[in-house]
Amino acid sequence: MKMVSCACCALSLLMLSSVLRAIDVSPEEMTTAEHWAAHSFHASSLKLPLSFTYDGKPSGELLKHWELKRESKLLDAQRTENTLIFRDPRTGLEARCVEVEYKDFPTVEWTLHFRNTGLAETPILENIQAIDLPLERGGEGEFILHHGKGSTAEATDLRTS
Repeated sequence: MKMVSCACCALSLLMLSSVLRAIDVSPEEMTTAEHWAAHSFHASSLKLPLSFTYDGKPSGELLKHWELKRESKLLDAQRTENTLIFRDPRTGLEARCVEVEYKDFPTVEWTLHFRNTGLAETPILENIQAIDLPLERGGEGEFILHHGKGSTAEATDLRTS
């Protein structure tokens, strides 16, 4: 069996309604992050914050018809890891989304992985967007999206921006 694996784009979404404060998190911020994660990753009608095109078709259409397996495990007292594994029954392509929720900070992070579990090459996989979602705010304050800078093989590679 030919196995190909590709890990794509990890990021953290900090659901904050005002400028990041040093560990001063409100109950409302925690509730917002919990509801967003439930709506995005746990509901029966998923609103995944990611997208891709496979064989010319958008993931929003495809994933509804793919097999879905869910796994969940407690990493420690503050983190729970949830995994969604979508599998194309026709080609064997797996799209695995590993999501981590934090109980002590309004953070949700996820990583999208692809793996060919079939015997043949898969159709073209393109336009991979590990984050694809609208960002909105109320009329008051700002929000900050923290993300990894990426790598250019420099000393500042692990800095966030």
